[in-house]
Amino acid sequence: MHETSAIDPGSTILVTGANGLIASHVADQLLTAGYNVRGTVRNLEKCAWMPSFFASRYARKNVVFELVEVADMSLDGCFDDAVHGCTGIIHTTSSIEMQASSPEPTITNNAKTVMTCLESAAKETSVQRFVLTSSAWSISAPRPDTNFTVSPNDWNEQAIKDAYATNTPASNGMSIFMAGKTMAERECWKFMRERHPAFVFNSVLPDTVFGAVLNPEHQGTPSTAGLIRMLFDGQGLDILQWIQPQYFVDTVDCARLHVAALIHPDAEGERLLGYAEPWNWNDMLAMFRRWFPDKQFPKDMQLGRDISTVENGKSLELLKDVYGQERWTTLEESVKANVASFLHSNSQAPLTLFERKV
Repeated sequence: MHETSAIDPGSTILVTGANGLIASHVADQLLTAGYNVRGTVRNLEKCAWMPSFFASRYARKNVVFELVEVADMSLDGCFDDAVHGCTGIIHTTSSIEMQASSPEPTITNNAKTVMTCLESAAKETSVQRFVLTSSAWSISAPRPDTNFTVSPNDWNEQAIKDAYATNTPASNGMSIFMAGKTMAERECWKFMRERHPAFVFNSVLPDTVFGAVLNPEHQGTPSTAGLIRMLFDGQGLDILQWIQPQYFVDTVDCARLHVAALIHPDAEGERLLGYAEPWNWNDMLAMFRRWFPDKQFPKDMQLGRDISTVENGKSLELLKDVYGQERWTTLEESVKANVASFLHSNSQAPLTLFERKV
């Protein structure tokens, strides 16, 4: 850990959507670093496994994980109680979905679920830092076989235009999702400029997140970790082919980048890119065939390559300063950990090939 920190260990950090793929690892990394964690979830009963899981995992450390329910993130003041006494906030969750068929009220409602937490933070004098989980797609959609630069200064203007277009194939689904992510993050930066709250604000923009699931027994294969399982099982190929080549980031690296954004003294007003290396589905199929030569996998797909140049030096600099991490987790390491998680959870195969990176 970095020898100086913007937030002292022992402080309480709020992590929203704590049961999620990214957020559960964020909570884990915070507890490892000596912070107490208060996690919010939509349903306490469904997430009752979490307090006992972390209590057992950190039985020898003087840290506490507690869980609170925020059932509807769109309600004004819904986070007021949750943020009380917290020194930092990592807001990972939102309401936007990829299947939306209309930009409104979808986009406005999504921004509301982000702004309610920011508004609560601004009312709580203890809050020193706020980190938002945004998305790589707030900068740009994937553009295979195209030379372009991914910069923290860019915004996905095209997605907004497409989302609000009428009677075009682009005016639904993915464009609405990307526009919702873009506009929600923009609202946060506007809030910071106009309201000048007392805390520092940073955003983390991960591209596709693969890697180990923290607790496969209770989480299964959530979010994008489930895509690798679909490919492994040869299911949903029509959906997978629709997902274009792009970059990825490992679950643990992504969590650590959030923590670094929260505690590193030099991280102020940053958009931090979580891009490790490019991938496409054929890369993973090649790994599967090598690891499991007796298993039949789908044929290679007609895919391009992400050949963009990514300005993510600041992110790796923070990971090195805080964790001594010299490089990103590779695609092969991350996919291996991802596969190990779901094989471990259903005992499909021995894990001798895999090292679970948790």
